[in-house]
Amino acid sequence: MVLSILGGLNLLLGIYDTYLTQRRIKLFGPWIELNWLVRELATQTGPTLAAIIGVLGPVVAWTAGLVYFKFPVFLALLVGINLKRFEMQLASTELEQKFRLESASLPDGELTPQSSRSKFYVNHQRKR
Repeated sequence: MVLSILGGLNLLLGIYDTYLTQRRIKLFGPWIELNWLVRELATQTGPTLAAIIGVLGPVVAWTAGLVYFKFPVFLALLVGINLKRFEMQLASTELEQKFRLESASLPDGELTPQSSRSKFYVNHQRKR
């Protein structure tokens, strides 16, 4: 019973992380991702498939392995790590919204100074 609850919770957290990862890659480009596998796959296969393979794949594999071999303590540790990552994702989402609101308030012809990281975002804004 405990393994099922922990496993389900871990999978739900992994699905949410996958959704946010592909959303961020679509908005800001593959360089935003720190996971090298997701970053490389996003340039070759696209953000959705990259997030599924690079984020959800390991979550499913670890969860299935820990449930199959009946390791509730390790699964609980994994859920705890993913809960902390979930908290950081929420904070990051708030910062993204604040960043979008600040950049949306610029006049049409005015751009922020372009660094190597802001080029994609500025180009993305022009395409809309």
